[in-house]
Amino acid sequence: MAHTIFVITGFKFSATAASKEYEPLRKMLTGKGYKVVPVDINWRRKTVSQFSDEFIDIYRANKTEHNTVLGNSFGAMVVFVTAPVLNPNIVIIGSLSPFFKEDLSSFSGKELLRRFGKGRIKDFKILSATDIANKINGLNIDVEFVYGEKETTTLPELMHRVRDSAKRTNKSKLHELKNAPHSMRRSAYIDGLSKTIKNVK
Repeated sequence: MAHTIFVITGFKFSATAASKEYEPLRKMLTGKGYKVVPVDINWRRKTVSQFSDEFIDIYRANKTEHNTVLGNSFGAMVVFVTAPVLNPNIVIIGSLSPFFKEDLSSFSGKELLRRFGKGRIKDFKILSATDIANKINGLNIDVEFVYGEKETTTLPELMHRVRDSAKRTNKSKLHELKNAPHSMRRSAYIDGLSKTIKNVK
C-alpha cells in the first residue's frame, strides 16, 4: 500500500514546504517510508480559505491508498479546515494558529490588521474551530494534535486553541514535542514529529 504525506508550512512568504529549509523534515518523512508531497503554495496575498481551495486540488491530484496531511501553524489551520472535505486517513495538526472566529477577541483589531490585513481578518471571522471539529467527528479520521514544549510559555492563545480543539475532536490525541519552538523547520520539532509519526515500511 502506498502511503502519502502532504506537508503544509506556516505563514511565511519566502518559503513553502518545497523549499530547501524544509529538506530535513522531508528527509525524515521519506525515511519513514512515505511518499512526501510538499505543498508548494505561497502564502502571499492568500487567506486560509483561498490556500485551502488550492490545496484541495493538489490533494485530489496526488492522493494514494493511504493519506496523511501534516501542517504547522497557518498550515495546521488549512489541515483542520480541509479535513472534513478531503477525509484523509490521518491529519497531524501542528501548533494550530489561534485565528478562528472564536479566538479573535483575544487580540486587538489593530494588531490583527497590521499582521494579516483586512482580507485575512474577514476570512478568520467565518472559520469556526468548533464547527470544524464537529464535522470531523462524523468521519473516520485519526487526528493528532501536536505542539512545541516552548510554546506553552511563549504562545498562550495558541495553546488554548490547540487544547480546546483537541478536546472537541473525538478521535484525537494530543502530543507535546520536547524542547520544540513554534517552527517545523527546527530540529527539536522534527525530532518530536519523528517520534509521533509511525514508520510505514
